[in-house]
Amino acid sequence: MSYAISRMSLMDIQKDIIIRLRKADIISDINLSLEDYHYIASKIKLLFRIPNDNSIVDDYKLIIVVYWVYSAVFDNLDGDINSFESLFSGIPQYKKKYYSQVCMEAFDEYGLNRFGITVNASADEYKQLILKHAGCIPYDEDVSKERVIKFKNQAV
Repeated sequence: MSYAISRMSLMDIQKDIIIRLRKADIISDINLSLEDYHYIASKIKLLFRIPNDNSIVDDYKLIIVVYWVYSAVFDNLDGDINSFESLFSGIPQYKKKYYSQVCMEAFDEYGLNRFGITVNASADEYKQLILKHAGCIPYDEDVSKERVIKFKNQAV
């Protein structure tokens, strides 16, 4: 089912993704289409514009994580952990930190593998976790920027 064609709400998309993630090892295993990614991205970007959006981010933390993972898959970030900064353009630093913390909670809440990365992870560790869920590197590898680029080219 295409989210874009059905014009599904973010909440309905998130409910569907929760079901699909039960059969997946990593987030990119749910195989979103490019069209659905763009549809989700447009809705997520609207969420980020809402002032005082903390409760909204809490409600949609899983779909935000899925959006970040598929940004690594589709937006040609070249496996560069610093490329994720483009996803946060225009967002104040305190909100970036909050979004990352809330989204880390999604990994526990929905039983997603954190690959040993803790809740108090650095921004780069969080970005590495997103790349792992995008299928960019082997699950058991320590990650350096060079290895991410190498495995990104193999995985996608």
